[in-house]
Amino acid sequence: MKISGIIWLVSTSLGFGLTGWLCVFRTETVVIWGREGYERRKMWEKNKFFRTFFRTDPISKIVLKPWYRTYIRWMGIFIWLWALMVLYLVVFHHFR
Repeated sequence: MKISGIIWLVSTSLGFGLTGWLCVFRTETVVIWGREGYERRKMWEKNKFFRTFFRTDPISKIVLKPWYRTYIRWMGIFIWLWALMVLYLVVFHHFR
């Protein structure tokens, strides 16, 4: 494996690992970030494009749901499983 491939694998693994860790163990922080982003988008709704696009987006109000914390935790576990699959394919099946 070349150095660039190793650097890519390590950085991808660290990115997936950190993101999964944030989702599983720092769920409140991720929920706060999502709700703050939702509030910022509401301010942008003065523009006609944002008003029509974000109101028709089916996922736009997901951050307000009571089960959003559970959803974030499951996404963190899914991200960890994705990282394990990438490592498995690269290390054992020599995907390049």
